[in-house]
Amino acid sequence: MIQKVVRGYVVRKMGNELLKMKAELEEFEKKEANEVVEEVNLMTKLEPSFMIAFKGIATPNGTGLGVMIFSEQDNNIWRLRKNVQNEGSFQVQGKIAEYKSLIFGLEYAIKNEFKNVSVFGESDSVVNHIARPWEIHSTGMSEMEREMELCLQVLKMKKFFNTFSLAKEANEVVEKVNLMTKLEPSFMIAFKGIVTPNETGLGVMIFSEQDNNIWRLRKNVQNEGSFQVQVKIAEYKALIFGLEYAIKNEFKNVSVFGESNSVVNDIARPWETHSTSMWKMEREMELCLQVLKMKKFFNTFSLAKV
Repeated sequence: MIQKVVRGYVVRKMGNELLKMKAELEEFEKKEANEVVEEVNLMTKLEPSFMIAFKGIATPNGTGLGVMIFSEQDNNIWRLRKNVQNEGSFQVQGKIAEYKSLIFGLEYAIKNEFKNVSVFGESDSVVNHIARPWEIHSTGMSEMEREMELCLQVLKMKKFFNTFSLAKEANEVVEKVNLMTKLEPSFMIAFKGIVTPNETGLGVMIFSEQDNNIWRLRKNVQNEGSFQVQVKIAEYKALIFGLEYAIKNEFKNVSVFGESNSVVNDIARPWETHSTSMWKMEREMELCLQVLKMKKFFNTFSLAKV
């Protein structure tokens, strides 16, 4: 009898301990789950996400690449466009154009450190090939190799993103990209500022990608500041000179190129502008802000170092 009582007590005690351990485990798991959710929430809040729509269109005269990037945080929109030469036979030009427009958009996203992207396009074959590259097939060996090369380029670019998705989507965003790609001409602008002891020379060349027209602009202005700061200010003034002409003539899609690393970097990250003197920094900030305000006159605008 005593043994039964003792055994019952031990069983009840073990049962109570097990229930206690279960409650503690559930509480720990709940706490751990909450911490994970909080961490995900924090990550989601801190890292902005972007939607990228792409479209490539092949015509007898060339291939048009169109990209629209939409920020889901602040609703900013970037519209990118450029023309490239046709590649391959007419049967494959359309697919290669889609690949190139996708790569064009991803290059811009990587350059601007967009870490979370959702990508949309109209091409079933491109979307499927990125998901299953081993299923790529084409009418000719050289065409299949080229598609594989472009597909692998996209797969390598995916590593630069924290989150990446690619899907087929025929929505209003893609339709807008189609319209932009078909109708709006684009222009390349190259600028250069040169300082001499007597004055500053500003030179600009604008090239139309549609009809191959070329505009050559040049003017002289007075030197400004000490010789050390004149060179950078000259580059800024040459850039502004070219943009003023583009705005005046309603060139809505421009790709701008210059030799000055510091000017290109300042415009991409104006908060990082620094200089050896307060006057120079204020003047550079003034010119940088002038360029940033002018960007609003364009549908698509890109700036890069030659």
